[in-house]
Amino acid sequence: STVARVLGRALHRPVISTDALVERAAREKISAIVERRGWAAFRRLEARAVARAAAQRRVIIDCGGGAILRRENVRALGRSGVFVWVKAPLAVMRRRVARVAGRPSLTDARNAAAEASRNSGNVLAKSIDRDARRLRARRASAEVATVYRERRPLYAALTVISVSTARGSPRMTADEIIRRLRRSRLLPK
Repeated sequence: STVARVLGRALHRPVISTDALVERAAREKISAIVERRGWAAFRRLEARAVARAAAQRRVIIDCGGGAILRRENVRALGRSGVFVWVKAPLAVMRRRVARVAGRPSLTDARNAAAEASRNSGNVLAKSIDRDARRLRARRASAEVATVYRERRPLYAALTVISVSTARGSPRMTADEIIRRLRRSRLLPK
């Protein structure tokens, strides 16, 4: 998201965050959507947001990492522009996920367990919920690795340009994206 905003400023183009579109349409945070309705419901809302963003011209579209899981998103985004994979090392992604308070589980499994414990209201469920919170950081780290391994082939297959964030600031990453787009003649000089 930060790289998208920097890229938008550098290219004088608006940035559309599909996550922001989802939250605006649902009138609630993504974490609440996922917690209450699950990832499938979020993905349906996200598909509408991607279609809306992809219908725009000359914009930077900032998608969450799971947007590529639905074919209609891939088709819409592919028709409207170029896929740029802003990569980060697994360790960096793990730290980023751990830092975000209230971030939903990356899979529905933990969300379902949390919902069951909230709905039961008994002492055992509350104890399970407390233990689940303690394990959250460890499980989130494992989830990040699993989700990344599952998605990496999709990213690689769709990507026209990939840039790592490992060795630089968001500005340096955006500059590298611009250089590669120009080198590939996908962006006028």
